[in-house]
Amino acid sequence: MPVNTQSAFVYDISDRRNLRSQARFTPAFPFSGYISFLGNTGWFTTDSFMYNPGPNTIFQQFGYFFAVDFTDPARPAALGSLSPDSARPASSTSSPRFGSMTIAGDTAYVLSTTSTGGDINDGQGAFQVVNISNPAAPVAQSQIIVPQATILTAVSAPQDNIVLVTGNTKSWRNPGVNPRASGLNFQFTGVLTLSAFDLTDPHNPVLVSTRCTDIAASFGYSLAPLGGGFFALAVGPPPDDAVAFGADPRGQLMLVDARDPGNLGLFSMGFVAKLSGLAVNANTLYAATGDGLSVFQLPDLGGL
Repeated sequence: MPVNTQSAFVYDISDRRNLRSQARFTPAFPFSGYISFLGNTGWFTTDSFMYNPGPNTIFQQFGYFFAVDFTDPARPAALGSLSPDSARPASSTSSPRFGSMTIAGDTAYVLSTTSTGGDINDGQGAFQVVNISNPAAPVAQSQIIVPQATILTAVSAPQDNIVLVTGNTKSWRNPGVNPRASGLNFQFTGVLTLSAFDLTDPHNPVLVSTRCTDIAASFGYSLAPLGGGFFALAVGPPPDDAVAFGADPRGQLMLVDARDPGNLGLFSMGFVAKLSGLAVNANTLYAATGDGLSVFQLPDLGGL
């Protein structure tokens, strides 16, 4: 079912009191969900699907990884995209891609799944390693499977050669029928997974461990290193049918203890209504919500 064309925007934020629009452009592929940067090159991931109106059943999925040159912010220019190659599973465009990060000056990690077509929940989480040394022709290098997850959703910045990756045991609801009311509902419907990867060799990351939690989660995942082996984690609200009638959908702010990456610890720091992401600056945590911004003072982790 076709939907509207998307636009991307570039803003000059050098003066935080006077944000200025620099450009508006249409990305090469629709439904761009995330962007990571290496220098002036922005790397976009997309996640989308096609469904049959009426029964609202998904029958095809898509995921692209492509580059845009922002050397001149007023004139963003398409550079290239990851082309499918049957000999390289990580290059497929038949599975959604939910995020990425760049590392080592020539590599990107892309978060995806092996799920294709209408088999929404029959896949496994896929951590894809892509060579981006030539933005006009990126090359898929390898793919690491996370069997406990169906999809991978967010990745942290590295800390002590470790990155954390969130996932979900279920992908989009299929058929996309709201369990409580009329209308479409394609939320993720499983529980949070949390994986640790060792980046001692960033071109050959190693999956250290995965923890499958009991935390129901839909959209809204974000991670940030805190130092000392700890990470902050935002987990968005659970799917609608897991929220009590009349209640605000609440996400969780969590503390991850990754000092032993093979045995991840997970602790709740509190519930936040409509939580959708976080950022950390020194000892202050900023939580983005559906109602605005909430600010928290982080605890002293030195004694833990």
